[in-house]
Amino acid sequence: MAFFIILGGNFTDMNALLITTVAFLGYLIAYRTYGRFLGHRLFKLSSENLMPSDAYNDGVDFVPTKRNIISAIILRPSPDWVP
Repeated sequence: MAFFIILGGNFTDMNALLITTVAFLGYLIAYRTYGRFLGHRLFKLSSENLMPSDAYNDGVDFVPTKRNIISAIILRPSPDWVP
């Protein structure tokens, strides 16, 4: 409420902000809890599971990649982004 008074808003705008905030927090909580449920029960995710590059490391096809190389591949500029 104080946030809206500082910005000069009225109380009808606060209702929309309150509904939006509650909905966003509800979605965030549902995302976290349902994602954890799906990960544990359905997909059996665990930190003990090995990645294929570690389990089948033969030095040719399955080789673990360093983190900085993965970050460079993910963060590289795409030709679609260039104007």
